Amino acid sequence: MSNVVANTDYSLVQEWNGGFKSELFFTPIDNIVRDWRIEFEADFDIRGIWGARIVSQEGERYILAPEDENRQYNANQTSKITIVANTSSGDSPLVNQLKFFDSASEVTEVETSTGSNDSNNKNSDNSEIDLDYNLVQEWNGGFKSELFLTPIDNIVQGWRIEFEADFDIRGIWGARVVSQEGERYILAPEDENRQYNANQTSKITIVANTSADDSSVVENLTFHELGLGATDVETPTNTDDHSDSNDENGNNNNDVSNENDIVLDYNLIQEWNGGFKSELFLTPDETVNGWRIEFEADFDIRGIWGARIVSQEGERYILAPEDENRQYSANQSSKITIVADTPDGESSSVDNLTFYDSASDISETETPTDNDGNDGNDSNGGNDNTNFSSGQFRYGEAVQKSLLFYEAQRSGDLPNNNRVEWRSDSALNDGSDVGRDLTGGYYDAGDHVKFGMPMAESMTTVAWGGIEYKTAYKDMGQWNELLDTVKWGTDWILKAHVNPEGKTQEVYVQVGNGFADHAYWGAPEEMTMARPAYKIDANKPGTDISADYAASLASASILFRGENNAYADRLLNEAKQLYEFAENNLGKYSDSVPEVNPFYTSWSGYGDELIWGATWLHKATGEQQYLDKAKQYAQQYGINPGYSTLSWDSKNAGSLVLLAQTGDNYYVNLAENWLDDWLPGGNAVSYTNGGLAWSGKWGSLRTTSNTAFLAGVYHDTVDSDSSYHNFVTEQIDYILGDNPRNSSYVVGFGENPPENPHHRAASGVNNINISQSNENILYGALVGGPKSANDWDWQDDRTDYIGNEVALDYNAGYTGAVAYLYDKYGGNPLTETELDALVGIDVSGV
Repeated sequence: MSNVVANTDYSLVQEWNGGFKSELFFTPIDNIVRDWRIEFEADFDIRGIWGARIVSQEGERYILAPEDENRQYNANQTSKITIVANTSSGDSPLVNQLKFFDSASEVTEVETSTGSNDSNNKNSDNSEIDLDYNLVQEWNGGFKSELFLTPIDNIVQGWRIEFEADFDIRGIWGARVVSQEGERYILAPEDENRQYNANQTSKITIVANTSADDSSVVENLTFHELGLGATDVETPTNTDDHSDSNDENGNNNNDVSNENDIVLDYNLIQEWNGGFKSELFLTPDETVNGWRIEFEADFDIRGIWGARIVSQEGERYILAPEDENRQYSANQSSKITIVADTPDGESSSVDNLTFYDSASDISETETPTDNDGNDGNDSNGGNDNTNFSSGQFRYGEAVQKSLLFYEAQRSGDLPNNNRVEWRSDSALNDGSDVGRDLTGGYYDAGDHVKFGMPMAESMTTVAWGGIEYKTAYKDMGQWNELLDTVKWGTDWILKAHVNPEGKTQEVYVQVGNGFADHAYWGAPEEMTMARPAYKIDANKPGTDISADYAASLASASILFRGENNAYADRLLNEAKQLYEFAENNLGKYSDSVPEVNPFYTSWSGYGDELIWGATWLHKATGEQQYLDKAKQYAQQYGINPGYSTLSWDSKNAGSLVLLAQTGDNYYVNLAENWLDDWLPGGNAVSYTNGGLAWSGKWGSLRTTSNTAFLAGVYHDTVDSDSSYHNFVTEQIDYILGDNPRNSSYVVGFGENPPENPHHRAASGVNNINISQSNENILYGALVGGPKSANDWDWQDDRTDYIGNEVALDYNAGYTGAVAYLYDKYGGNPLTETELDALVGIDVSGV
């Protein structure tokens, strides 16, 4: 065996009765590797593997190799291998004797694996197919399961899977339901033309409802390959009147065709209070174009993808191709996605579903003047043309949209390049009551108060992400947008800093009264209440917020150094003044300005901000005096975060990572112990069944993503332990949609994202309790998330300010953590054309 050339890390991700999912990470050290081998011993049977292939198995000894022998694995870049395996009674999911070889010649491959033959399925065809069905998660009234399909030795396509079950499927991914009759289901590929390669496992995910006595088990699980016993699987046939037959959930039980044998299949995918998402599959038996689809429905379509509405009269809809010249090939399924409102309990089903192979065969009564569904984006504003080499998501798009969220939070006189169409100038008299210009800055959350403490911490954290991942921001084309985001906040802090003759005299900490503001529900452009300004000074001190402002300006000075040196110099100079004022005038700002309570009370005191400000001034200046101050205050006030993380109130976790970056082993050990407590098996948090590190009900995803950001920075700058990388990837991917709900928690990104965040401006209404969905899409906003350690304890409810509000600090660490993932995996942002096509976004005139 060669010298150690790669770090390896094996982790159990999920376990169920009879099997498990695990992940194996490896990171080449200093050198590029290509034709590697990984060897280990295990007493489980691998059912599926992704990111590698099995080239040898003898008894309990496995040898893995790259999927592509020619792929280069770059130095210090972590790659993931996912394993799904079966375990018998007493088997362990762990591996032993895990070894990495940088050359195939260094290990003896004794047997090329052809796949497991202990199939638990029944096959009615000649093809050998292994089917493996597993219950992944169960809750009161439903469950999530996974069905793995592995062809043995032969390529298959156009298959059907049949089973019996007494549950009701609510969502399916990786396949589609083409027939249901009583308890008998038939599944088909999402794309009939897709080839399923020999010995390659594909996953079908099912989410279903169960009544009191229903089981999550399936019976008589059978595979059929079309053309080889296809008649054994009865593909539903058309009805002569071209109408469909839907079950009570809107799922199609009878495919529909006209005289040209066009199969239409309509399925309800997801349902929520006041709306739903459905999919309509079109499969012709000969090439067609210029078709029309007609149906009747009592819902209101809000968005459509894969087709366009060319006529609507009452409940009668007519759809047409997005491109009239596109040819729809024989036996190839195309998908039309519909998102619709059902405000008064209307049904999601369709009636009289009919296909016409020519527009001339049907009378189109009314052509809509606006169809905003055909922008190349998914049903909630996220782009669905995924194009990245690694990782699950378009991380560049996630960063891009997060910066759009900050743009939507701007107060004051908006610039000409404002891209958020539904926002305009607001609060133009801020500061007039004290004779000072305090316009600009950011509204805090779903309200319109400018709270200085969370604004400052947010700008510091966003700037920190830019400092650590400058190359990533530039590569994704978001560097200038990042600078604009930070500068909009730091410009306001400079306005709030009253410093005649270069000495801090007063510091404004808030504009707007929290109680008066929260009594108003409406757009900031329309608010008329008084917006008083509140300040601290030597007689009413605020050490915490003064040092917080200092940290924000100091971090921004690093970001702007080399971009705008005059601005960077001013930021750093005023940061020093603010920090001196903080040291010389000790006291909590929430004691001096009672109006900040109970919204942003300084619960942690001011010691953590004294450390935070000093560490940032040391990072910005390199001056030893600030490092000495940081360590002195760390000893005086304590720096151990305990089970908390970086937040607007407590900065200790962030300071700990900054001090660890200096190489001081004392702080390295403290930081590592703190981070390890957040990992699986640690004491800081509870883990949900879906893998979320959950620490508290209020803004749970905010705390998780802040920790993920710090874990990424620590991994890249202090200790490249892969467990920290894994934590970032798993937690952020959970937020973006890799969770039991198969839903994103970021507005306008990914699958099934929130549509009704607790946000006055985005709601577009003057009454929070109005049932209609938000009128405006608050792209990129991270909502609070689950309110307990239960993946399903979240509702897309505008009135829920605990789980569904958004805020400046919610997105701060999240943005940096996603930039970390872009740095590792890529994942393109939207092009300018794609961005301009988003509803409510205008970049064409910029």
